[in-house]
Amino acid sequence: MAEQNKSVILILSISLGFSLLLVVVVLGGYFFYLHWIDSNYDSSIQKLKNRGYPTNLEELDKWYTHVPENENAAPIYQKAFDEYLEVPKKDEYNILIAGLADYPDAGKPVPEKVLKASRKYLETNAKTLEYIRKGNTYSRCRYPIDLPKGIDTLYPHLSLIRKCARLFSLESFFYAKADRTNATLDSCINIIKLGNSLKGEPNFISFLINCSCQAIAMNRMMNNLSMAEFTIPQLKKFDAELVRWQPLNEVPRIYIAECIVFMNLHKNSDFMDAEPGIKVLDYLGIMKKNRIKAIDTYLEAIDILKKPSYIAYPEIKQLEKKTKSLGFQYFLFRTISNIEAPARSSLKIATHILLMRTILAIECYRIKNKKLPDKLSDIVPDFLNKPFLDPFSGKPLGYKKMKDEYIVYSIGPDMVDNGGAAFKDYQFCDKPGYDLVLKVLNRKHKNGGKNK
Repeated sequence: MAEQNKSVILILSISLGFSLLLVVVVLGGYFFYLHWIDSNYDSSIQKLKNRGYPTNLEELDKWYTHVPENENAAPIYQKAFDEYLEVPKKDEYNILIAGLADYPDAGKPVPEKVLKASRKYLETNAKTLEYIRKGNTYSRCRYPIDLPKGIDTLYPHLSLIRKCARLFSLESFFYAKADRTNATLDSCINIIKLGNSLKGEPNFISFLINCSCQAIAMNRMMNNLSMAEFTIPQLKKFDAELVRWQPLNEVPRIYIAECIVFMNLHKNSDFMDAEPGIKVLDYLGIMKKNRIKAIDTYLEAIDILKKPSYIAYPEIKQLEKKTKSLGFQYFLFRTISNIEAPARSSLKIATHILLMRTILAIECYRIKNKKLPDKLSDIVPDFLNKPFLDPFSGKPLGYKKMKDEYIVYSIGPDMVDNGGAAFKDYQFCDKPGYDLVLKVLNRKHKNGGKNK
């Protein structure tokens, strides 16, 4: 019996010893794993520092250059926003551009009721337009946003910038209708300048609002071309404003901002409380692995963008596809990351600008020669040094003359030449199967078409 007890005790002692050894090995492995993760994380942070990028929210805030108050346009714009009056609900379907009134088809007049309501609404916002014009005389702007708050940062100015851009578009419409070309041009330029007040703001939505402002200005000018007679100096003036913003240069900023905000999600108590499983992942080091992967992926995307756009864009799409197939280990990163959308948006607006600049050159040619060019090479070198290349193909942009209109086009993000096939009503749409197309009507269509 005694011998049996000794055997049992020996077996239990050995089992306990192995168990303790296993616990020590597991804990040792766990702490070694965390140390390895920390070492890799520090290395990734150093990569950001070596490139001069911010590594936390406080540095991101400093990266968005602070502007002395006496040089900052933002307080002036804020006065404009404070004065802004929304479209009255009862009139929203009677107000063009800023409201929901439909544009009539080309050649048909705008109903008098709509013109009257639109003009009245514009007059109620005269003070808003005055302040924005004043703000646009400043060369620097930083809106009062608190970037250290990460995903809780508020951007109340963004929706108002877009609304005010539409106010200027409405103003430009009335000036074009009255054939006041300098005034209508000034309104369009003020839209561009207002949008450019967001340059450098490290936020994807801010970038999209700027894109929207540039598009509003260009679409308005497209309509104006068929409503009023411009001079060559006027068209060149508008062209000079378009080249002041290089949207492709903004994308690395967006990537870094997205990366830094993602890396600091764990500091947001509301987010952590809403996602209790994240705390477990944080203890296991998986959250830190996500941050490492975020840094490496965004830096890889920035390097890809140094290539010609028609090569870079497919590679960016492939990078996002690869990232989204990483599985559970990187599920949070997969949810937060957005690699392709900023690149796509920047290429789309850059293409829009090149198409618009091509149209301005064509119009200059038409003014000088009393006819449209037969091909785009005809406008070289008098109005363009050389034809612009399509960012999505690396080849010259497309151009077609028709009876009552002409179009210029890019093959667009699907990277297939559809021969200038446009989405319905010539909307500047990047749906597969269609090209990015701009259409100019002959001036006899005094409504200016539907380019809102």
